[in-house]
Amino acid sequence: MRACGYNVTDMKKEYDGIISNQGICIRDYIIPAFKIGEIYSKAKVKEKLREIYDSVGYSKTPRAVDLGDYFIIKNTMITNKETGKRDACYYIEKVKDGGSAD
Repeated sequence: MRACGYNVTDMKKEYDGIISNQGICIRDYIIPAFKIGEIYSKAKVKEKLREIYDSVGYSKTPRAVDLGDYFIIKNTMITNKETGKRDACYYIEKVKDGGSAD
């Protein structure tokens, strides 16, 4: 409740997210979607997570950092060939043992 600032709307949203996600083991969907040793842009990670969450009815906002719950990841920068700018990416080293309690 403290994390939500005791805001009733925020607390209800958080509670509903927890209750509706109880029966879903999202780990079983995320692990096969990403390959060990690959580099993914944070935007691509977020897009893939959104597709997974939507397909299984998982009510959580996808964030690229969520990948760290399931994999050991390292931040890296890759030059985007289209724009010539550097993009923030994650390098996936290996699967974490146990993952999160989803």
